[in-house]
Amino acid sequence: MRSAGRRAWGWVWRRGFAGHEEGRPVRETVGASSFELQFGGRKLMRVETDAVHGDSAMRWLVRPRCVLLMRSHASEQALAAAPGVARFLLDELALRVLSDFDTVADCHAAAVRARSDVALRVLDARNRAEVDLVVCLGGDGLLLHICASVFGEQVPPIVAFNLGSLGFMNPFEFPQLRPVLRRVVSTDVLHSATVRSRLSLSIARRNGSDDSVTAERHQVLNDIVLERGVDPGLSNLEVFCDDVLLTQVQADGVVVASPTGSTAYSLSASGSMCHPAVRAMLLTPICPHSLSFRPVVLPEACCLTIRAAAHARRGAALRVDGRSVGKLARHDSLLVRSSADPVVCFARRSASADWYASVRKCLHWNETAAELPGDIDTLLDDSFRYARVRASD
Repeated sequence: MRSAGRRAWGWVWRRGFAGHEEGRPVRETVGASSFELQFGGRKLMRVETDAVHGDSAMRWLVRPRCVLLMRSHASEQALAAAPGVARFLLDELALRVLSDFDTVADCHAAAVRARSDVALRVLDARNRAEVDLVVCLGGDGLLLHICASVFGEQVPPIVAFNLGSLGFMNPFEFPQLRPVLRRVVSTDVLHSATVRSRLSLSIARRNGSDDSVTAERHQVLNDIVLERGVDPGLSNLEVFCDDVLLTQVQADGVVVASPTGSTAYSLSASGSMCHPAVRAMLLTPICPHSLSFRPVVLPEACCLTIRAAAHARRGAALRVDGRSVGKLARHDSLLVRSSADPVVCFARRSASADWYASVRKCLHWNETAAELPGDIDTLLDDSFRYARVRASD
């Protein structure tokens, strides 16, 4: 029996799935769990996760008809490429395309014209629910912006092409865009996927004038950061796990990260790297005032409450996925738990293979100078022998 609060995943596909690279071997799914990805009141895809290997796959329930094209305004290559990508989506794939005002204007300037049965329009609140697929041309920052600012709780599936500076979460290279998109919109293929769990953040802010409480909610893909900011003093915070005091933080701050965010600020603060298939949340101190305060990995079922300690002199600055969302005042509190709405991205090969590749390529993980070949004792004997010959001469 599944524990309360967890999704009832019971539907199983007894077949393999393939990535978006030619020649990738097909893996049979064993004991898989699945769920339906919904957006705008529509069921878009069925997503399954292999219980043994942890890899995920998904299949369209209906063919996508409307695509949101997003480009990074910090990338000249993305700015220049967007009109051509829009033309490909409109003409060859016969998809309706939504985008921001500047991208649509650039498409019109480049003579990109939509046929009568498709459209090229500016994204707004009225047509946002029509999006079936997001095409991302940029880096990690653009993907975070799409999830947090463009959508919110529910996010359509994303195919991300790396045109940014790092591209840790963008597995596809831009030169492969056309064959990848042709395959992505296919309904008769089981697509490899990366299911990125998110955190749900609730902020309870107390109004000092009438003692009322207002609630503010955020969906978090990467991390929640509480820090002292420009204040010269340390942050003093209390962290409760399921209403039990976990620890008192006296440090520059603390990071609560998802597995996706484990390779961001948390990693810089000496936190562990966590595979995206691991259902967990990470608590990582920032420059703690104690040598024994080590990072900890907590199960996703736990609920964290964070507030200023009773004796705290000040609150803390609060950032969500790199965006400032104000301060945590002395009488405010945070409630952090696992979100019911993950972000599902198309994978190049598989969730695991893409993550390992990003760790090696982007973080240069464990790259060291190679050891000299040969037997070290033989090399030393030869060097000593050469030294004796030189000395005798």
